[in-house]
Amino acid sequence: MDAKFLAEKAIRLAETGCYSEALRIFDKNVFSALSPRAQSFYALSMATVDEDYDRAVNMCLTAAAKEFYNPEIYLNLGKTLVLSGAKTRALKAFKKGLRFDEANALLIAEIRRLGHRRAPAISFLSRGNVINRFFGILTHKVGGLGLARTG
Repeated sequence: MDAKFLAEKAIRLAETGCYSEALRIFDKNVFSALSPRAQSFYALSMATVDEDYDRAVNMCLTAAAKEFYNPEIYLNLGKTLVLSGAKTRALKAFKKGLRFDEANALLIAEIRRLGHRRAPAISFLSRGNVINRFFGILTHKVGGLGLARTG
């Protein structure tokens, strides 16, 4: 079997969540022969199975540099970043992918899954500051009553 066929098979496996099987195929394949899209799936599989987050994130970033216009690569980068615990960076990756395909249902679903945080009430204070936390809780409760501020 040729490398391209194996890479596509591994991608299909990764898309369905069979990361261990995909990783076995990717590991047998010559890395330099993989397309940027395949590299991003390889990275996601590696992050999921081996928990080698640094290497996986770097691999996704390399793929994104080669095919910066491919929203699927940003989806895989974001998922890899979520696995590594870098949710803020993951959200940025998902949003960057939406710049190239604003109707991408998978990117939109990942953004919704992460949730959206509003800006801190007082921008020059940290999000964790007691005053910001108090105002955040207050505006959330008031917003739940339909009395939230507009604008």
